[in-house]
Amino acid sequence: MKDLEISQFLKNTKIFTGLDEGQRREVSALFTNKSYKTDQNIISIGESSDAVFLILKGACRVSVPFDFGLGENILTSLKSGELIGEMGVITGNARSANVIASVESEILSMSYNDFWGIAHKYDVILTNIIRILSDRIVALNEGKKTRAHAMLNLDVSQQNSIKTFYDYIERYNLIFPRYCRHTS
Repeated sequence: MKDLEISQFLKNTKIFTGLDEGQRREVSALFTNKSYKTDQNIISIGESSDAVFLILKGACRVSVPFDFGLGENILTSLKSGELIGEMGVITGNARSANVIASVESEILSMSYNDFWGIAHKYDVILTNIIRILSDRIVALNEGKKTRAHAMLNLDVSQQNSIKTFYDYIERYNLIFPRYCRHTS
Protein backbone atom coordinates (compact mmCIF):
# COMPACT_ATOMS: atom_id res chain seq x y z
CA MET A 1 0.00 0.00 0.00
CA LYS A 2 1.32 3.43 -0.92
CA ASP A 3 1.92 6.26 1.54
CA LEU A 4 -0.95 8.26 0.03
CA GLU A 5 -3.41 5.40 0.60
CA ILE A 6 -2.14 4.93 4.15
CA SER A 7 -2.44 8.68 4.71
CA GLN A 8 -6.10 8.55 3.64
CA PHE A 9 -6.66 5.58 5.97
CA LEU A 10 -5.04 7.44 8.90
CA LYS A 11 -7.53 10.28 8.45
CA ASN A 12 -10.27 8.04 9.85
CA THR A 13 -8.39 6.64 12.85
CA LYS A 14 -8.81 7.94 16.40
CA ILE A 15 -5.09 8.22 17.07
CA PHE A 16 -4.31 10.42 14.08
CA THR A 17 -7.40 12.65 14.27
CA GLY A 18 -6.33 16.28 14.12
CA LEU A 19 -3.37 15.84 11.77
CA ASP A 20 -3.50 17.61 8.44
CA GLU A 21 -2.79 15.88 5.11
CA GLY A 22 0.94 16.71 5.11
CA GLN A 23 1.37 15.47 8.66
CA ARG A 24 -0.52 12.24 7.89
CA ARG A 25 1.74 11.65 4.86
CA GLU A 26 4.78 12.10 7.08
CA VAL A 27 3.35 9.60 9.57
CA SER A 28 2.36 7.12 6.84
CA ALA A 29 5.96 6.99 5.59
CA LEU A 30 7.01 5.63 9.01
CA PHE A 31 4.77 2.55 8.80
CA THR A 32 5.62 -0.82 7.32
CA ASN A 33 2.89 -3.20 6.21
CA LYS A 34 2.70 -6.92 6.98
CA SER A 35 0.04 -9.55 6.31
CA TYR A 36 -1.03 -12.08 8.94
CA LYS A 37 -2.99 -15.30 8.50
CA THR A 38 -5.94 -16.24 10.70
CA ASP A 39 -4.74 -17.24 14.22
CA GLN A 40 -1.20 -15.95 13.60
CA ASN A 41 0.39 -14.10 16.53
CA ILE A 42 1.14 -10.43 16.01
CA ILE A 43 2.30 -9.83 19.59
CA SER A 44 3.23 -12.43 22.22
CA ILE A 45 3.28 -12.03 25.98
CA GLY A 46 6.73 -11.20 27.27
CA GLU A 47 8.10 -9.76 24.04
CA SER A 48 9.88 -6.44 24.09
CA SER A 49 7.61 -3.47 23.34
CA ASP A 50 9.57 -2.21 20.37
CA ALA A 51 6.74 -1.11 18.05
CA VAL A 52 3.13 0.00 17.81
CA PHE A 53 0.71 -1.53 15.34
CA LEU A 54 -2.37 -0.29 13.54
CA ILE A 55 -4.94 -2.64 12.02
CA LEU A 56 -5.29 -1.70 8.36
CA LYS A 57 -7.59 -4.56 7.34
CA GLY A 58 -9.03 -7.44 9.31
CA ALA A 59 -9.54 -7.97 13.03
CA CYS A 60 -7.55 -9.15 16.03
CA ARG A 61 -8.20 -10.52 19.47
CA VAL A 62 -6.27 -9.62 22.60
CA SER A 63 -5.96 -12.53 25.00
CA VAL A 64 -4.06 -14.11 27.85
CA PRO A 65 -3.72 -17.88 28.24
CA PHE A 66 -5.58 -19.75 30.96
CA ASP A 67 -3.48 -21.78 33.34
CA PHE A 68 -2.93 -25.46 32.63
CA GLY A 69 -3.21 -25.05 28.86
CA LEU A 70 -6.99 -24.57 28.98
CA GLY A 71 -7.15 -22.11 26.10
CA GLU A 72 -7.24 -18.34 26.12
CA ASN A 73 -9.23 -15.65 27.87
CA ILE A 74 -10.17 -13.10 25.22
CA LEU A 75 -9.89 -9.64 26.74
CA THR A 76 -11.14 -7.69 23.74
CA SER A 77 -11.49 -7.70 19.99
CA LEU A 78 -10.03 -5.00 17.76
CA LYS A 79 -10.96 -3.94 14.26
CA SER A 80 -9.59 -1.89 11.40
CA GLY A 81 -8.27 1.49 12.50
CA GLU A 82 -7.45 0.46 16.05
CA LEU A 83 -4.01 0.79 17.63
CA ILE A 84 -2.18 -2.16 19.20
CA GLY A 85 0.81 -2.24 21.52
CA GLU A 86 0.82 1.40 22.56
CA MET A 87 0.65 0.62 26.28
CA GLY A 88 3.92 -1.33 26.22
CA VAL A 89 5.61 1.39 24.18
CA ILE A 90 4.38 4.07 26.58
CA THR A 91 5.34 2.20 29.78
CA GLY A 92 8.46 0.48 28.45
CA ASN A 93 7.16 -2.82 29.87
CA ALA A 94 7.19 -6.12 28.02
CA ARG A 95 4.00 -7.18 26.23
CA SER A 96 1.29 -8.15 28.73
CA ALA A 97 -1.07 -9.98 26.35
CA ASN A 98 -1.12 -11.87 23.08
CA VAL A 99 -2.58 -10.19 20.00
CA ILE A 100 -3.73 -12.68 17.39
CA ALA A 101 -5.23 -12.15 13.95
CA SER A 102 -8.88 -13.30 14.12
CA VAL A 103 -9.08 -13.28 10.32
CA GLU A 104 -6.55 -12.62 7.58
CA SER A 105 -5.30 -9.14 8.40
CA GLU A 106 -2.98 -6.41 7.21
CA ILE A 107 -1.17 -4.67 10.02
CA LEU A 108 0.89 -1.49 9.90
CA SER A 109 3.82 -1.27 12.29
CA MET A 110 5.90 1.67 13.46
CA SER A 111 9.11 1.35 15.48
CA TYR A 112 9.36 2.58 19.06
CA ASN A 113 11.73 5.40 18.07
CA ASP A 114 9.61 6.54 15.12
CA PHE A 115 6.49 6.49 17.28
CA TRP A 116 8.04 8.65 19.99
CA GLY A 117 9.60 10.98 17.44
CA ILE A 118 6.29 11.65 15.71
CA ALA A 119 4.35 11.79 19.01
CA HIS A 120 6.68 14.48 20.34
CA LYS A 121 6.49 16.39 17.06
CA TYR A 122 2.67 16.30 16.92
CA ASP A 123 1.34 16.43 20.48
CA VAL A 124 -2.22 15.85 19.26
CA ILE A 125 -1.20 12.18 18.94
CA LEU A 126 -0.47 11.99 22.68
CA THR A 127 -3.74 13.79 23.41
CA ASN A 128 -5.57 11.23 21.27
CA ILE A 129 -3.84 8.34 23.08
CA ILE A 130 -4.94 9.79 26.43
CA ARG A 131 -8.52 9.90 25.12
CA ILE A 132 -8.32 6.32 23.81
CA LEU A 133 -6.89 4.97 27.07
CA SER A 134 -9.42 6.96 29.13
CA ASP A 135 -12.27 5.51 27.06
CA ARG A 136 -10.90 2.02 27.76
CA ILE A 137 -10.78 2.67 31.51
CA VAL A 138 -14.36 3.94 31.51
CA ALA A 139 -15.49 0.87 29.55
CA LEU A 140 -13.65 -1.43 31.98
CA ASN A 141 -15.19 0.28 34.99
CA GLU A 142 -18.68 0.06 33.51
CA GLY A 143 -18.14 -3.57 32.56
CA LYS A 144 -16.94 -4.61 36.02
CA LYS A 145 -20.49 -4.51 37.33
CA THR A 146 -21.70 -7.05 34.78
CA ARG A 147 -18.52 -9.15 34.71
CA ALA A 148 -18.26 -9.50 38.49
CA HIS A 149 -20.58 -12.51 38.46
CA ALA A 150 -20.11 -13.65 34.87
CA MET A 151 -18.48 -16.96 34.00
CA LEU A 152 -15.26 -16.78 32.08
CA ASN A 153 -15.62 -17.72 28.44
CA LEU A 154 -14.87 -21.39 29.09
CA ASP A 155 -16.60 -24.35 27.54
CA VAL A 156 -18.21 -26.97 29.84
CA SER A 157 -15.20 -29.29 29.61
CA GLN A 158 -12.84 -26.50 30.71
CA GLN A 159 -15.17 -25.49 33.57
CA ASN A 160 -15.32 -29.12 34.74
CA SER A 161 -11.52 -29.43 34.58
CA ILE A 162 -11.08 -26.35 36.75
CA LYS A 163 -13.73 -27.57 39.22
CA THR A 164 -12.01 -30.98 39.41
CA PHE A 165 -8.66 -29.29 40.01
CA TYR A 166 -10.04 -27.15 42.86
CA ASP A 167 -11.82 -30.19 44.37
CA TYR A 168 -8.50 -32.05 44.36
CA ILE A 169 -6.67 -29.21 46.04
CA GLU A 170 -9.33 -28.91 48.72
CA ARG A 171 -9.67 -32.68 49.25
CA TYR A 172 -5.95 -33.12 49.88
CA ASN A 173 -5.63 -29.85 51.77
CA LEU A 174 -2.89 -28.64 49.44
CA ILE A 175 -3.94 -25.06 50.01
CA PHE A 176 -5.92 -23.72 52.93
CA PRO A 177 -9.53 -24.28 51.85
CA ARG A 178 -10.66 -20.78 52.84
CA TYR A 179 -8.26 -19.32 50.22
CA CYS A 180 -9.33 -21.62 47.44
CA ARG A 181 -13.07 -21.79 46.88
CA HIS A 182 -15.00 -22.39 43.73
CA THR A 183 -18.64 -21.85 42.94
CA SER A 184 -20.80 -24.33 41.12
